[in-house]
Amino acid sequence: MGITFKIDGMTVQAEENEPLIDVANRYGIKIPTLCYHNALEATGNCRICSVEVKHGSWSKLVTACNYPVWQDMEVSTKNERVMFSRKMTLKMLLARCPQVEPVQKLAKEYGISATEYPTRNFEEKCILCYMCVRACEELIGTKSISAINRGIEKTIGVPFDEASPTCIGCASCANICPTGAIPFEENDLIRKIWNKEFEMLRCTECGKAHITKAQRDYLCRKNGVKPDYFDKCDACKRKDLAHTFNSLILPDEMEIK
Repeated sequence: MGITFKIDGMTVQAEENEPLIDVANRYGIKIPTLCYHNALEATGNCRICSVEVKHGSWSKLVTACNYPVWQDMEVSTKNERVMFSRKMTLKMLLARCPQVEPVQKLAKEYGISATEYPTRNFEEKCILCYMCVRACEELIGTKSISAINRGIEKTIGVPFDEASPTCIGCASCANICPTGAIPFEENDLIRKIWNKEFEMLRCTECGKAHITKAQRDYLCRKNGVKPDYFDKCDACKRKDLAHTFNSLILPDEMEIK
């Protein structure tokens, strides 16, 4: 059943319990994010998407990415309280990752050029959003990486900084990372990530390395597909499919006018 509520004074419609950020995006209302991706369950770790929700005299700050909407709520995405919260969060992120471009860009948008909090490591890139951990667990199912240590020493990595026996070298963690914090090396033969080397398989049509052998074997076991399904890369598969459609001859009675 549909509901109505207000965002920055605009009356909007949505499905009850729909994530607030999805409704805002649909109506062209910009809410900044760093740890949000529609392929993952939202967790609100970075807190950049904080907004204020009000109903009568009651109000609170919530993270828009995982807050469910409800009838007659009022949302403010850029009032004084919200802006102060985001600026404080950005200052702390700048202290942790002063050289990270997405953090610098957001800070500039909010008029922040420096932070009063101390910086421990100018080379740090990880904002501890856990998108890499969640991608490994939710999308791939291997659970190869996790948080290590506690407090200001917390980081993301493999157990004991050794090659993980469950990692398949898919690099989903690196590709989804919003700050480029996970390095990997790759050529036509080898991909190296998380202290482990993986043999690359090359497309039989274009010759491009497109998947690790470990990833292919894992997906074959998990999904019950044959190894030759991965002989071609996705781009060549799409090209072959397009060629098949283009070569179809429609019967006269189905001719497109």
